[in-house]
Amino acid sequence: MYIKLFAALLFISLSLLSSPVMADEIIAFDADNAPFMYLKDNIAQGVYPMLIKEAFKHMGVPVKVEAVPWNRAIAGADNGEWGIGGIYQNSERLKKYDYSKPIFEERLMLYVIPGKEFDFKGVASLNGKNIGVMRGWSYGDAFDKAVTDKLLVKDEADNDEMNIQKLIAGRLDAVILADQAAAVLLPKLGKAGTIIELPTPLTVNSVYLVFNKSANKQDLLDKFNVAIDGLRADGSFASIIKESFK
Repeated sequence: MYIKLFAALLFISLSLLSSPVMADEIIAFDADNAPFMYLKDNIAQGVYPMLIKEAFKHMGVPVKVEAVPWNRAIAGADNGEWGIGGIYQNSERLKKYDYSKPIFEERLMLYVIPGKEFDFKGVASLNGKNIGVMRGWSYGDAFDKAVTDKLLVKDEADNDEMNIQKLIAGRLDAVILADQAAAVLLPKLGKAGTIIELPTPLTVNSVYLVFNKSANKQDLLDKFNVAIDGLRADGSFASIIKESFK
């Protein structure tokens, strides 16, 4: 009897050891793009980490969020280490990433020093200008092509605050900021009214959750899409946005 009991317990133990354990999905975010996504107290914080964590909670899928330099986030996704949250779409990325539905929408505006406004009617209006951007970010195919063709200068910085300081110092003709970020950041820096927004958006960009196509995560993304729709329906989405933009 004891031999049979031991054998049964051994079988159960081995079965448990051999059963697949669901590993945390890892999602990387930019560490320096407040209020959308940033690192604070060694924790990924902001709109996109909060939304994605809540969606995965509704999905019942364990998730780990990481805030890292943006170039590192891109490299990790390309190597299959993780997915990326809060990324824009362009033609190059569509070739290598599977995309969720849009999570949020950012209006990218041009900001200038008062008295140095110019008539912006599209990317061609930026020819010959020095434009402050976030390091590693894409601002749409038209803007990226203008940079490649050397029609304008893309002056990169690690965060929006650095670009604002360079603009005020006269080192840039304009900076590109999401208007939601500017509304939070400029008063915080005591720079409200120091720079002004041109009326026409450079672009309105949706942001997404993506995985490298080699990761075969389309089923997960389909479930994520349903979860995001659920957050919108039950009011959680609006609550997270309101809290993040305080």
